[in-house]
Amino acid sequence: MTPKMNNSDLLGFLQMPFNRLFKYKLLFEDLLKKTDLDHPDYENIKDVIAKFHEVCNYNNEKMQAHLDTVKLMDL
Repeated sequence: MTPKMNNSDLLGFLQMPFNRLFKYKLLFEDLLKKTDLDHPDYENIKDVIAKFHEVCNYNNEKMQAHLDTVKLMDL
């Protein structure tokens, strides 16, 4: 076990990739705020944000479905 892992559990490590998606979405939203409307990449950034939004929503739905299944199994 490496020193970085001492304070984290397995669930924390499994959530890291999903948390990165939300961070990237926030990064692109901040970039969009600082991008001029007439910049050639403005629409591309908006498209990227929309895709991240779709992926994050999909992950949330699947995670909620999984958690609901786990709760049913606990009953």
